[in-house]
Amino acid sequence: MVLDVVTSRQRNYRQRALPLVHRWEADNKYHSLRWLSLHEPDPERYGLRRGEPQTITSVARSMAALADDLGLDDDKACKQWADSVAGLEHSPSLDPIAGAIPGIGPALFCYLRMRSGSDALKPGLRVRNGLRHLGFHTSTDEHAILVVAQAAATEAGIGLLVLDQLVWWLNETK
Repeated sequence: MVLDVVTSRQRNYRQRALPLVHRWEADNKYHSLRWLSLHEPDPERYGLRRGEPQTITSVARSMAALADDLGLDDDKACKQWADSVAGLEHSPSLDPIAGAIPGIGPALFCYLRMRSGSDALKPGLRVRNGLRHLGFHTSTDEHAILVVAQAAATEAGIGLLVLDQLVWWLNETK
């Protein structure tokens, strides 16, 4: 999940990020946060940008420590974290667990919450394009995308995760 989140930044998800995650999974026997926190991905092997290996291991280390502190498994700790930081999407650096880690901005913070099981969406270009296709006007600014997406989800009576999946499907069928 952490590798998926960090490598999704400004990459085509299906063509670039997803194959990168699959390669990492095939290369490594263990896939836990704890294991990832101790084994920084090779930037050349995985096509990572400057700082991404450190961001990946730092988030994994922080989440694994949270799981230990809470006495929970990785999945339950991530879900508890994601739910507890709802409302910090516009200022993720206020969150010492993941948001304050260099390389995690609002879009990746939101996506990390989403992948951790919380009702969230990644305010990226895919969501912006989907919102525009639905008749909403928004800029490329991730804060603006998030505000419009939250308003659209509220108006439609659906969660952000449902909206994210709807616009994903909408973009796939165009």
